[in-house]
Amino acid sequence: MSFIIEITNIPIPNLEPGEKAVYGEITIANFRERFYASIEYWSGEDYRRQWIDAIGRLLGGSEHTTSGLIADMHDPSTANLITCWALYREVSKVYVHNKLLFLDKLSHPFRIEEIGSYIGGREIVTEEGDKISEWTTSVAELKEFLDRLKKL
Repeated sequence: MSFIIEITNIPIPNLEPGEKAVYGEITIANFRERFYASIEYWSGEDYRRQWIDAIGRLLGGSEHTTSGLIADMHDPSTANLITCWALYREVSKVYVHNKLLFLDKLSHPFRIEEIGSYIGGREIVTEEGDKISEWTTSVAELKEFLDRLKKL
C-alpha cells in the first residue's frame, strides 16, 4: 500500500512535565516521516476517527476538493496552531502537504468537520519562489487505506 497514516504507542521522550505525546507516522509511496502527536486532548482513536471522516469527505465530494488529516491536535480554545497533512484532490490524484493551521488566522472559529475549508488552495511554490514539499498518492490508494482504517 502506498498511503498509510497511523498513531503509534511509542511515547516521545524528554517532554515537558505533564506533557503527553506519541509518534505518528505517515507513508506516501517512498516517503516516510514520523511526527509528534499530542495525546493530551485527543487519543489515538480520536485521530483515527478524524482521518476516516476527512478521507471520506474527500472521496465523497467533487473531483477537485481539499481535506486535512490532523496530526497534532490540541484544545482549539487554547491552542495557537494545529498540525495537519493537507490533501488536495485533483481528479484521480491526491497531493499531500504538511501544513500548520494558525488558529488566530482562520476566517471563522475552528470546527473539526470543516477542516477542508481551512486548507486553502494548492500552491506549489512559496512567495519567495521556493518549491513546496509535496507528495502524490491516488484516490484509489486513499480508498484502500480508508477501508483498512474502518476495520480497525
